[in-house]
Amino acid sequence: MLQLSSHHAWMLDQYVKDAESQGDDELAKWPHRIQDNNLKAGEQGEQRLLKRLQSENG
Repeated sequence: MLQLSSHHAWMLDQYVKDAESQGDDELAKWPHRIQDNNLKAGEQGEQRLLKRLQSENG
């Protein structure tokens, strides 16, 4: 799940760059918001996994 969130964020970066290079800032906002959500989900997943590993290892 962590890898998938990071991968989606990376893929969306190209959509943002393409829209911005065409001068379409409005279109760039949508994938950028999705990208932000994927990055946040990845960070949250990483924190939860770290907590779980720490509790299992004492």
